[in-house]
Amino acid sequence: MKTIIALDFDGVICDSIDECLVTAWNAYLSMNGKLANNSTPDQLPRDFVDTFYKLRYLVRPSGEYGILIDAIQQGITELSEVAFQQMCNGRIDFMSAYERQFYVERNRYRDTDWDGWIKLHRRYDESLAGWQELSQQVSLYIVTKKDLESIRRFNREWSLGLIEDRIYARDCELSKSDAILEIIRLNNTTPDRVYFIDDHPGHLREVAPTGVNCRWASWGYHRIVGCTDFPGIDSLRDIVNEITTQFGSQE
Repeated sequence: MKTIIALDFDGVICDSIDECLVTAWNAYLSMNGKLANNSTPDQLPRDFVDTFYKLRYLVRPSGEYGILIDAIQQGITELSEVAFQQMCNGRIDFMSAYERQFYVERNRYRDTDWDGWIKLHRRYDESLAGWQELSQQVSLYIVTKKDLESIRRFNREWSLGLIEDRIYARDCELSKSDAILEIIRLNNTTPDRVYFIDDHPGHLREVAPTGVNCRWASWGYHRIVGCTDFPGIDSLRDIVNEITTQFGSQE
């Protein structure tokens, strides 16, 4: 029985902070009836960009970018996770509308200027370390809130070798914990043979009750504040070493 590794995408495989910044800002402008045609972070106010980079780790679903931008526009430069979630809890309708506009702007940019759009992303070195071994030794899944079409494009661009049936993206409308439970069921396996890797402790806390092995990707967006609730890894090679020690070679 092969071990299953389920990876988040943004913050684990891909650093998309620049694209999220540009898309989030364009969506915010559009919702306020303003021209939204920015294509690089250099076109945005420097103070805003710096604060966005610092606080981006707070955001989970894309609708929360609208709340974050509102806060920054009000002059907020420091924000706890608890305070941010309180802001989000009171504006569900706004976040739903903002999320729709976020994907309108992402799709527009990606589909009209692929070269410009892809340049706003980079692949983490920490995900490159161990990727080939993982691909060969385990059943690899993606469990993410990112949209499926973007992941398809990265799969081709970066030759990731992902199997589409094993991608649980935003489009499948399952929570991360429900996606993990479905993966366990479809593979007729047990939680101890499944590892879930995410850079956001909130997602790890959500999935932990399923009984799978949760590991924090220390190189992702949440590195700014760290994580003490779950074991951390410094690259995907750490997971290769762990499963080899635990279960032996999977080849």
